Amino acid sequence: MCRPVWKTKMSDSEDFTKATNAFRAAIDLMKLGSDQVHSRLSAMLTANTIIIAVSGLAITSQAKIPTNLIAALIGGGLVLCLVWGFFVFHGLQVENYYRHKTEEFEQAAIPSGKQLAIRTSNWKYWGYGIATYFTIAVFIGIYATLLFILLTRIQ
Repeated sequence: MCRPVWKTKMSDSEDFTKATNAFRAAIDLMKLGSDQVHSRLSAMLTANTIIIAVSGLAITSQAKIPTNLIAALIGGGLVLCLVWGFFVFHGLQVENYYRHKTEEFEQAAIPSGKQLAIRTSNWKYWGYGIATYFTIAVFIGIYATLLFILLTRIQ
């Protein structure tokens, strides 16, 4: 295992200062990663909701809107759900990496016997991750239902 940078020939005070700064930077990066995951969640929820609303209105509207256009809109929504799933997967990996780095720097920056970083392993995967994947599955189900309704109205 590599020796941390702050373990080179310095005084204890300098070691502590470097470790504290590294810990603060890791916390900031972890927060930034979390903020990115949540902003992507909000953007994808909004985009999918708009696509579903427009698709539903187009299917039920009395105006003659081409079926191919509505099907393309629904297909675009399904692709958006796949992109959303990739964003969630990638975001959770980045967040998990920053959490591990935070724990690593915490050992050098915080006095012995104290703990600040979250220690539950993979808590995002089992909480936030599963909830988000379930939400994506619900949106895919709604798109499938809209597509089914569209196809039954054609015949």
